[in-house]
Amino acid sequence: PYLERGIPSLSAELAPLYADARKGEMIGETLLEIRKFRSGCSDENDKEVLFWVDVCLAMHYSTVGMDTEAISTIDRAISEVGGSDPVQSRIDAFSAKSKILETAGDYLGAADMAEEARKLDLADRYLNCQASMALFKALRVEEAEDVCHLFTTGGNNNFYDMQATWYEMASGQAYSELKDYGRALKRFKKVEEHYVDFIDDQYDFFAYCTHKQTMRSYVEMLRSMDSLHSSRTLAAAVEAAVRIYIHLSNHPFKTETELLEEQVANMPPEEADAARRELREKLERQEDRERQREEQQKPADSKGNEGSGDGGGGGSDGGGDTKANGNSSKSSKGKNSGNSNGNKKDEGDGEGEEAKKVDLDPKGITLAKTGDPLGDAKKMVDLLLSGAPDELTTHLLAYGVDVRLAAGAPSSLSLPLKHVRSAVRVSGASHPRVHECIVDLALRAASGTDDKAPEVAEVAALLGGKSAADYHAAWKAEAEADAEAGDNTARVVDATIVAAKLDGMLAGADGAAATAAWAACAAKLKGSPQDLRNIGHERCRGILAEFVSEKNEKAADAFREACSQAFPQSNTFGAVDLGAELSALTLK
Repeated sequence: PYLERGIPSLSAELAPLYADARKGEMIGETLLEIRKFRSGCSDENDKEVLFWVDVCLAMHYSTVGMDTEAISTIDRAISEVGGSDPVQSRIDAFSAKSKILETAGDYLGAADMAEEARKLDLADRYLNCQASMALFKALRVEEAEDVCHLFTTGGNNNFYDMQATWYEMASGQAYSELKDYGRALKRFKKVEEHYVDFIDDQYDFFAYCTHKQTMRSYVEMLRSMDSLHSSRTLAAAVEAAVRIYIHLSNHPFKTETELLEEQVANMPPEEADAARRELREKLERQEDRERQREEQQKPADSKGNEGSGDGGGGGSDGGGDTKANGNSSKSSKGKNSGNSNGNKKDEGDGEGEEAKKVDLDPKGITLAKTGDPLGDAKKMVDLLLSGAPDELTTHLLAYGVDVRLAAGAPSSLSLPLKHVRSAVRVSGASHPRVHECIVDLALRAASGTDDKAPEVAEVAALLGGKSAADYHAAWKAEAEADAEAGDNTARVVDATIVAAKLDGMLAGADGAAATAAWAACAAKLKGSPQDLRNIGHERCRGILAEFVSEKNEKAADAFREACSQAFPQSNTFGAVDLGAELSALTLK
């Protein structure tokens, strides 16, 4: 009945069943039997059922890693679109193909398919959001921004007012991969600000509940606040921002103009002038594009409300006619205040107007040029430490920041030691990332000059009286036994990477030993194409980033070649992956 009714969400409903491999096989066999039974029928209803069978079958192939079969099947469905609503069917087929291509690693193709679906129904906000996220994933940020603003009236400020965290996360990740760290930090910091606003909004909700006597809703809100800062969205935003800050602590941010001046320092004057002129023209085009986008927003901002400028409260939703709005603003400040509703929040902020705030740092240069990137990162991590103390990511990020602030002195390793203990409490000492922190901390404590510091004794107790090398060797033997059992693919992958990284760290100045460790790691991970497909395209990108961050070109090239064979549709394994150094929080 689901196929006869044409329910697009059927594949999503079946997705949890794929956790059991046998159930996944049964789904594929059932869909093939249905298609074989219906293929000989000429009834219009049977053709529509065949269309939905092909869509579900394509999604099934994509889920089990058969990308080539998935693409050919969805193409067949697109070519045979029919039924009572062919336009909607075509939209669903294009949307499904976009997801299939994204899973296969073809982000450019996925963006094109999402755009095709959006253009078939320009009034659909969901398709607009899906297309913009696909464009951000493909790093086509200018197109993505244009698509996003089709349904807004106040530019980026309107997204901020709507607390659209999906937009800020998608755009922030795209800018970080493009190494536009200023804009990326602005987006991630806005996500953090939203969660601070959620706390402040409790006061308004308290007044509402006490007035309406809906105390049950108020109690539910209080309970939700207890786990607010454990949100995955907030954790992802903080983690991405912290990685950028750590990168900036080692590589201070430089604007395009500053980078160009370094490059042209040794060039002939004619070539240097040409390069400067080209960059100047590029920046002017970007400014013109942003100015045009703002100009396109102005008519919608001012419609029905001359003084309104934020796009969120003006226009037909502003409440009251233009004359009344003008009288209200005159009485409040003697000139247009911009707030036709007399919003209490705006009256209380001392400005008395809802005019769009001018962004004095649209490119985030001030954020990226911070004088204390690790200090800024610590402020963000503290938010997770207080709100999500039972998440492993919280303590790994806190350790990564504080161990750098400690600068290796044993007397200042108390905070990193605290974070390691918390990580052990949350996930156990055998977890690969926790083990990495333990060994890293032990090496830092051993490299200090004060052997009598209490932190050194506590680290030694954490190792069980063993040396760092012996402790790692024992853990590595257990990890290899778990890998043979093959119970947890994700954990086995993490353990293999951590083992190679720590082998290199323990080898010290022996570069040959480190190179051999990473070569062995690449040989274990690349396996067969099906093994890599089981790991997943996104995880393979992260693994490649580990090789690139370690500057082991031979291992990186070998793994990249294996991934290109496992994911032939992918357009990310042909060269060094964008933003590779930001994909993993390295401890070296």
